[in-house]
Amino acid sequence: MLRVCRGRSPCLPWFIPGLTALLLAPVSCQKGSGNAKKPTLVSLNPAATEMIYALGAEDHLLAVSDFCDWPPQARKLPRVGDLVKPNLEEIARLSPDYIIIFLPTQERLAGDLAKMGLRTLDVSPESGEEVLGEIENLARVLGVEEKGKALADSLRAELSSIEKPENPPTVFIELGINPLYAAGAGTFPDDLVRLAGGRNLFSDTRGYFPVQEEEVLKRKPDIIVLAHEEGPEPEKRMGWEGLGAKVVRVNPDLVTRPGPRFVQGVRALSEGFRQ
Repeated sequence: MLRVCRGRSPCLPWFIPGLTALLLAPVSCQKGSGNAKKPTLVSLNPAATEMIYALGAEDHLLAVSDFCDWPPQARKLPRVGDLVKPNLEEIARLSPDYIIIFLPTQERLAGDLAKMGLRTLDVSPESGEEVLGEIENLARVLGVEEKGKALADSLRAELSSIEKPENPPTVFIELGINPLYAAGAGTFPDDLVRLAGGRNLFSDTRGYFPVQEEEVLKRKPDIIVLAHEEGPEPEKRMGWEGLGAKVVRVNPDLVTRPGPRFVQGVRALSEGFRQ
């Protein structure tokens, strides 16, 4: 959930459900004769960058990370480096009101920013519904609350219109092959598979983890979702020839990046499950 971390106070790897009015109050700083100051942002979170553009609030952005690549216009913004070790001096020079991060991946970075007296916004959704909630939260922070509600409602309506397969297939979510990497229960890809009408092959294991090929073959998935762009198709791998699982290849960003395009990811999965 979106969480405000104030400077000189380290961000902790836990979440507060919902954002209270008290936390949001400092965002609407006053300037001059009562005119609200537009909060300025540096986004080190590609999903949040997409949310901000979808809200039409990109004029709040001073800079983004090297991995903020959607929409294409975001690539034209000033860059402050990678997700874990960005250019802290450049971020400080820009003096944003907030730096947008995601936890727990950027936990150490959040601490470094806090020591510099910089405030962060933690945007770390792990489900489709949490993405919609974060869109509305960010919209309130940026002073475009109505746009946030309209966008979230539109995505909810689109999501509800997606047709699901009659019989839920068992789905292996493959995030990489060197090593073979899976998404288990409680992850964003797991929720999208559920929303698309499938059952996660590894719903008995939580989080992201490496998995042995033998374990995948033993469980015999109906469908393999390739959420990466590396290596050969499953049927071309040694020992996988007789598995017989349908392969669904999707744009990895649609099913691993918790931004407003996740509904496209659910639709792509659902279509793959039903073909």
